[in-house]
Amino acid sequence: MDAGEPIEEMNRKLKTSFDVLLPDIEPSKIIIVLNKIDRLENIHGIDPEGIKDQVTFDYEVKDLILISAFNNEDKDRIIQRIQEIFEYPNNIIVELPNIPKTQSFISWIYGHCDIESISYRNGIRIDLRYKTKDHGYITRMIDTLNGKILEINHRT
Repeated sequence: MDAGEPIEEMNRKLKTSFDVLLPDIEPSKIIIVLNKIDRLENIHGIDPEGIKDQVTFDYEVKDLILISAFNNEDKDRIIQRIQEIFEYPNNIIVELPNIPKTQSFISWIYGHCDIESISYRNGIRIDLRYKTKDHGYITRMIDTLNGKILEINHRT
């Protein structure tokens, strides 16, 4: 968003954006970026951190990032945050039995991971990418289902 716009206009645009995005997108995956923070004092008479108190939204959003594309400020923070939200740095290939309990785990995988491939020949073989925070749950479920880890590349 353009931080040089009137505060009321920014808040209206945020509300409209949330009305469109939610409930399909988790609020924690929404990044609000205010550009042109180099102009805030001239336009609104407030410093960049002060704008955070002026912009309002009714949802739990983790990220409100202030940048100045003109001054090349904090663009790296956007890239870093996008990678944290969407990157799956770990890879695991597993074999699981084809039983009803496995199907609910596979449903969870589809919602939380990136499936590279899945095969239902002789049980279930899945090659998936996942976030580091999900490692413990995935390995516990594989063990609980009497599955086998064939290959794993895990970042700590």
